Amino acid sequence: MRTGTNINPICPFLPFDYLTNPSCALWSEIVMGICASTIENNDNMGNAKSVEKNKSQQEPKRKKFKSAVSKYGPYKATTDADGNKIWSAPNNEDWPVFSKESDLRKWLLNHVSINDQTNQTVIRKPGTLEGTQFLINNCKNCQFWLLDFTSTITVDKCEKCTFYIGPCESSFFIRDSKNCSAVMAVGQLRTRDCHNMKILLYSQTEPVIEKSTNMKFGCFHSSYFNLLNQMHLVGLNEWQNRWCDVHDFTPGGSDNWTQLPPNTTAYDLLKERPEEIDGKDNNSNSNSPSWTEYGSDNPTINKAEKINGFSTNFSAIPYTYGINERNSIDVKREANVFIFLTSVAQDVEMDVKEYSKTICQLILKLNLVVEEDGKPSKLKEHCIRLIRSKSFLLENDMVDRLFINSTGSGNMLKEQKKNCLFDISVGLHFIVPNTMIEAVGNVVNGELSKNTKKNMNNIFMWKNNSDELRMYFDEFKLSEST
Repeated sequence: MRTGTNINPICPFLPFDYLTNPSCALWSEIVMGICASTIENNDNMGNAKSVEKNKSQQEPKRKKFKSAVSKYGPYKATTDADGNKIWSAPNNEDWPVFSKESDLRKWLLNHVSINDQTNQTVIRKPGTLEGTQFLINNCKNCQFWLLDFTSTITVDKCEKCTFYIGPCESSFFIRDSKNCSAVMAVGQLRTRDCHNMKILLYSQTEPVIEKSTNMKFGCFHSSYFNLLNQMHLVGLNEWQNRWCDVHDFTPGGSDNWTQLPPNTTAYDLLKERPEEIDGKDNNSNSNSPSWTEYGSDNPTINKAEKINGFSTNFSAIPYTYGINERNSIDVKREANVFIFLTSVAQDVEMDVKEYSKTICQLILKLNLVVEEDGKPSKLKEHCIRLIRSKSFLLENDMVDRLFINSTGSGNMLKEQKKNCLFDISVGLHFIVPNTMIEAVGNVVNGELSKNTKKNMNNIFMWKNNSDELRMYFDEFKLSEST
């Protein structure tokens, strides 16, 4: 063993200052993990099979996700007739084929990097990015339509530009930009030194702004065919939208962002779509998306989209009203309602996200006034509003806390908790007029009776239960397994 003043008496193979020296943080985590693993194995007499067996008995097997992002996007490595390695884009037959990886990288860099442009429209249709990164730098008065999924996007020094951003797995990072508008679905939004921005946002984690002013946010309000599938390919969950939970790192500032007016549409921010992607091209090879929700200056179209979108029929990402509506509830006339949904059972195939959409549609359709011909004509004056949603994989202690006040037999509660650990849960926070509470309860009870298996509940409704709402939406944090 080494000797000297810098030896750590607790763990001799770590530097003495390993707890305070940031450069040692990763090393300390690794070593302490090894120590913890050794202790666990000793507690189980070194029987690895016993440990694995006990673990499997305690927790159900959780679903795993594999991202579809790719270093070279649409390009795949194959071999030609002579056995040589080549790179080609199977879904883009007119793209070049490369025999050298270095040549592919050069070509791809031009495809995913836009620099020093003015008054240009840049379009990337579905199937042309497929998980690559994208870089935009020093552009003015440009339009960007990225209608495919990406890994990361970085924007620098842009002015008076508009962005429509399809699903981005990780961060959309925009810096030193001003007077821009955007509609985007991203893992996280990060801004620094940005000013006068309007953004309709889906962000799976808290948006972060720093040294930015006059930032205006609203909920992502648009939809095109395959958007939802693209989101799922990169692991974005449409029910996990934190668009209004903005974290402001600006020193000494707290008033640097506000909410856009409710039901602001993509059209309100970006205006007319380019003809190349307006969805009217009948050429089957054009890859033009079919738009189901966007907004328009046509009142008739706007009315139809609002009625249909309000019940989430058209919305790939459910529309939520955000923090302003949450803070302005009329407690004499309205109530907070928390709908919590889980999987039915491990041995039953069930898409919790689709199930949640069905429930949400049924509840929001209570807002529609139906005429004699059976068609919805308008929305009621006092409506049910979906304020926020959250969806992730709960941990053991979270489930215990959430159901601490639940009634029912011990076996039933045990099975309910197990189902929560098997798959994601979805929480829906509604504000409901008191006159419509009973109708919402009828929807929940009706769906519960259809999906009950062995008396195991998979949908719960809490009215004005501040504890459950606070825990699920504000205290519970997403785990690494989400």
